[in-house]
Amino acid sequence: HGWSFEPSGACARIPQASESVAAGAVPSRRACVASYPTREHKSVLWVWPWEEDCLTVAGDLRAQPEGFLRGVADDASTYTRDLPYGWDTLLENIVDPAHIPFAHHGLQGKRDDAIAINMTSPIPIHA
Repeated sequence: HGWSFEPSGACARIPQASESVAAGAVPSRRACVASYPTREHKSVLWVWPWEEDCLTVAGDLRAQPEGFLRGVADDASTYTRDLPYGWDTLLENIVDPAHIPFAHHGLQGKRDDAIAINMTSPIPIHA
């Protein structure tokens, strides 16, 4: 915890390391992280994690933070909540949006509204 990185992804500081250990660890390629283009807009951090050059969509307002947040006030607040389950449970729920009206009856829909959702994959999925 607390490691600091340069915008390039190079390690800048490891607070737990002694000065002598840091001298060898900080410049190590093993201490680097992937670096992605980021932008802050309306207090939301936007990250472009895809290999496709982010400038290829620069002219499309729908792909920009301003397009996503059109109509949201500059001082809008956010709500965050820690949930007592792991990433695997979250992922299972994200990839199964059809479960929402059934499993969250009365909160986010009604069981009678549950239907199959026709979904496609942008790349072939091989078993």
